[in-house]
Amino acid sequence: MRAVPRYARRDFAIRIAEIIFRNQGIARPPVPAAAVLKGIANVHRFVHPLYPDEDGITLYDTRSFRYDVYLNWQVIRGRRRWTIAHEMGHILLGHLVDFDVNILDDDELFVLDREANIFAAYFLMPRVWIAPLRGQRLSLSFVGTMKDLYGVSWDALIIHLEENGVFVDKPWTNPVTPSSYAS
Repeated sequence: MRAVPRYARRDFAIRIAEIIFRNQGIARPPVPAAAVLKGIANVHRFVHPLYPDEDGITLYDTRSFRYDVYLNWQVIRGRRRWTIAHEMGHILLGHLVDFDVNILDDDELFVLDREANIFAAYFLMPRVWIAPLRGQRLSLSFVGTMKDLYGVSWDALIIHLEENGVFVDKPWTNPVTPSSYAS
């Protein structure tokens, strides 16, 4: 087992997301995240009354060398797609093989979750689709169309766009949940 890096390996997570995206031959949104995940893991739906806030969890069986991903099917569609890509990130970034996740502290788990989130963002919203928009200011109407097309949440899309040099008209308020973007 390796030591968990102190900081999320952003470039590594992006590179792996882009390799998987390219290898899948995906030409247009939305990325078929569930189909890709089913190719590398056993996928199970769950609803657990004691853990209603848990979106998903991935387990690795060292005997069969297979992954089992449990997804909470009660979360909204965009969040569920994000969770699918996030859990896929844990698998493809080697988190369950390279690190003993059962003994990690909260800071170490945060780093691995951050890497999985970076993977999810660049897998669901690849640079090849976002780069042509760099430097532009997008209307909320256009961003809403992108959100629906990519199948992601408002927050995930706007954060990803802004991290990649695409500007979104403000102030805005997420129609579903309060957002840090609201002025």
